[in-house]
Amino acid sequence: MQAIANASSGDFDMEIVNDLYKDSAFVLPHRCYDLLTGEFRGKEHAGYLGNPLEEWDPYAILNETKFLHFSDWPVPKPWIEAPKDIIDEKQPTCDFNPLT
Repeated sequence: MQAIANASSGDFDMEIVNDLYKDSAFVLPHRCYDLLTGEFRGKEHAGYLGNPLEEWDPYAILNETKFLHFSDWPVPKPWIEAPKDIIDEKQPTCDFNPLT
């Protein structure tokens, strides 16, 4: 609570957590525990998947996810209304077509 109270307006939540725990915390495997919303806008997913051979399946990934981190600048957090132009510009394309 003290770290949050002393944070400046430019400090983000994950910076505070990283500063508090540094090397004393166990690092969880990222898959299923650390999905960033921005991953859905990307076209290359090997970094998240851990290899270039696995096929990106956004539905399967979302279903296996335990924690979704809303980190998709300039799109604001879901509890803050986003301007329509930002949503229109940044909305992920839908490349999934089950009929093909």
